[in-house]
Amino acid sequence: MNESQFLFVCCQAGAEQALKDELARNRPELRFAYSRPGFVTFKLPPESAAGDYAELPSVFARTHGFSLGKVQGFDAAKLAEQAWELVASHPAIGKPVRQIHVWQRDERLPGDDGFEPGPTALSEEVGRLLAEKMPRESAAPPPEVNRVSRPGSQVMDCVLVDPQEWWLGVHEASSIPARWPGGACPLDDASPSVSRAYLKMYEALEWSRMPVRARDLCAEIGSSPGGSCLALLDRGLRVLGIDPAEMDEEVLS
Repeated sequence: MNESQFLFVCCQAGAEQALKDELARNRPELRFAYSRPGFVTFKLPPESAAGDYAELPSVFARTHGFSLGKVQGFDAAKLAEQAWELVASHPAIGKPVRQIHVWQRDERLPGDDGFEPGPTALSEEVGRLLAEKMPRESAAPPPEVNRVSRPGSQVMDCVLVDPQEWWLGVHEASSIPARWPGGACPLDDASPSVSRAYLKMYEALEWSRMPVRARDLCAEIGSSPGGSCLALLDRGLRVLGIDPAEMDEEVLS
């Protein structure tokens, strides 16, 4: 008898019910199984393969993948070893692993007490441990951890549902968000000094790959205090901001 197989989906904290309702309409064969804020799993139909759900018709899913199972415990080094034992026993993931994405689920809303989805000290440490504990031939290069993946490549996932509970999975980097660790836009070059709108515009441009070029003219209606305008200006665009409220001095300068 075949063991049950599951799909994991990560979303913004608080969007779990909307995600479940959406997939109940668009993919009724998926059966809800487990949920924590920012993390939901669904039982797959029998005989499903990892590639069957490379694309998911969902606006609420930030990223998703084929679940390999989970490991639990209080010793991170031992968890990393157990994670590789789990990966080695599963045929859904190709060997050797070349790319690993590690991230924590969202426990609160973006902007709440400075929180933004993306790398954390814990995810970086777990990524380091996984790379260190990965069994490999001496000639094999170490895996890339939390890098933007190459289009179409296979990625091993490690979702830190809790520090002592790691869910392992695999997905194909078949879209721009699927290439980002945890589906979160890398914000290393973003500087939200004026407002969070800077981050929103930065992510929108990265995600959409909108063909804007330096010296293009953009108009933003409702531009105050100017975060979005500054994100456009930083790309070399000319910006016309329309708003009766005041703009930040950094934008005007």
